Amino acid sequence: MLKKLDTLAERIEAIVGLAGRVFSWAALFLMITIIVQVVLRYGFSSDMVWLGELQWHFYAVMVMMSLAYAQKENAHVRVDLFHRHFSPNAKRIIEIVGIVVFFIPLFTIVFWYGCEFTAAAWRIGEKSPSPGGLPWRWAIKAFIPIGAVFLLLNSVARSFRLLTGSVKVEEESVIAD
Repeated sequence: MLKKLDTLAERIEAIVGLAGRVFSWAALFLMITIIVQVVLRYGFSSDMVWLGELQWHFYAVMVMMSLAYAQKENAHVRVDLFHRHFSPNAKRIIEIVGIVVFFIPLFTIVFWYGCEFTAAAWRIGEKSPSPGGLPWRWAIKAFIPIGAVFLLLNSVARSFRLLTGSVKVEEESVIAD
């Protein structure tokens, strides 16, 4: 049973890892749109509203799709003030409880309301209020529940890894003094 949980966790982490790598390209596209916008504005005294909106679209996609990848890679912010003094088993139990009691319910709520938020934007055909702005605002809002799903999936995988013991929490905590 534990082997199956670990295999499932590996598959989930592979999907999250692939999504993280694919959507990390949004950072490059964000930089390109910023550079083009700056050159157009200051070099040619021209401003394109849609290009400015595209910047925050790339940023939103990058953030929402990078959260699960950061969690998978253990590159997220963690407060180890007390955590570092606990035994490895206590650290493991605290992390599992934290994921199950706090993290999964929180991102279930984010998913639920993100779906409602996206559906409302889709129903009314929400688009940019600015002349020359981007249409289909629902598409960018859809990354809220999509990002929440990836976080939920990765949280489940992390819990499985902690339960099976294939992840050692004492090796992850880096003490910064």
